[in-house]
Amino acid sequence: RYWGNFGEYAMTDYNDLEDKFMFNLTEDIFLTMEDAGVTKEKASEHLGCYMWEFEDFISGEYYMSIEEILKLCHLCGAEIDVVITRNGKNVREELGYENTSGH
Repeated sequence: RYWGNFGEYAMTDYNDLEDKFMFNLTEDIFLTMEDAGVTKEKASEHLGCYMWEFEDFISGEYYMSIEEILKLCHLCGAEIDVVITRNGKNVREELGYENTSGH
């Protein structure tokens, strides 16, 4: 049973939700790297990791830390903006809060 982007999950299904979230995040980062002309070699050097470690991230075998994700986005000239939705609507907007991320 699905609703929203990730669906409705029982308590035991959070691992599946995490996997889907990380897959989508990884895919977005890889597309951003391609668009910015950042190679896997340059990214792994910037993160201070071995090439095989970075390839494990891209393949989904390894999850990057928030710090690593932010460093990689910075390298690509990109930013992350988190949006939490409930019933298909942006929670922050629904509650009348302004965007505090500066965008």
